Amino acid sequence: MTGSHEVWGSIPHGSTHFAPRRRLLACAARVLAAIVLAAPGVRAESEHAVDLALERAPGSEACPGPESILGAVHVLFPEVVLRTPNPTDSEVLAVSVAIHPLADGHEALLRVSGQRSGERTLVDHDAGCRGLADAIAVALVLMVDPDARPAQQPPAPEPPAATSYTAPRREADPVPVRLGAEGGALGSGGLLGNLAYGGFLGATITAWNGPTLRIRGLRQIAVPSSVELPATPTTTGGSGEVAVALWAVAVAACYRLTRGQAVALSPCLEFTAGSQHGEGHDFPVGNNDYYRPFLALGPSLGLAVLAYAGVELVLTAGVSANLWRQSYLVDAQAAQTQDLVGAYAGIGVGTAWTLGRPTGR
Repeated sequence: MTGSHEVWGSIPHGSTHFAPRRRLLACAARVLAAIVLAAPGVRAESEHAVDLALERAPGSEACPGPESILGAVHVLFPEVVLRTPNPTDSEVLAVSVAIHPLADGHEALLRVSGQRSGERTLVDHDAGCRGLADAIAVALVLMVDPDARPAQQPPAPEPPAATSYTAPRREADPVPVRLGAEGGALGSGGLLGNLAYGGFLGATITAWNGPTLRIRGLRQIAVPSSVELPATPTTTGGSGEVAVALWAVAVAACYRLTRGQAVALSPCLEFTAGSQHGEGHDFPVGNNDYYRPFLALGPSLGLAVLAYAGVELVLTAGVSANLWRQSYLVDAQAAQTQDLVGAYAGIGVGTAWTLGRPTGR
């Protein structure tokens, strides 16, 4: 036999020889594997070590957490595995997600750095943030593994046979609690007799995004009152000042009303209790000082506007009835008398933290 093809050899009649069959099977297996791997929709699993960091600004607490995003990746791209890095990993992708509220929804800034890098901005026009997890998952996978294919839509399952069963009992979600801190400048008129200036420091606690308890420490210093004393047969007369200052604690029951994700209005009923100090200065007679209680009750209205990176602008205004009015006398002459009703206004800044949110929300 001549030619350029290979001669496998002759097989005597009645003998058995398996070598050619094994070669044929091995060759067929290799060809079949190549066809299967090259077929559309068939792809080996892609695994990536990812260090995922996520930050939610106040107002975006309901947006997805890391567990929700990784869960969406698994559902939408089953062949892509994003896992926590191991010490032995030679390649680790750093992924950061920053979510903050908008007037009509939320915005997420996605950054990837490492062997692949990039940045995407995603906007969800839904105050409930229900579609952001899927959007972040799709953008993240396409940045990490551009060749990834989404999961095929499975066929609709057959309707189950009518059977009676008891649904598992669902545990109640933790109560969402919002803790806030604030401080600023405060001015008033009438409560201490004259105009007064000072400041406040406070804290708030809000449950179920509504009922709120607000506690503030207050410092007020009234503008001094000048008093002229006439001369008498026993005194030479003269002038002096009466200065009044206040330390107090104000406790308010409020209800937080949110408008969008960046504005909140809080009507309150506030009770204030403290100690006021009156003192005379520069009088030719004795300059005595006295401490008296201070009690006031009235409504107020608070406004919080999200300014930048979790910092809020806090505005407060209210009126109060003076429950313990004082008059400061100098030689039986009224030097400063407090009004029955006074008003106050404040401006400051604040921030907040949310606790008790279900995992992954």
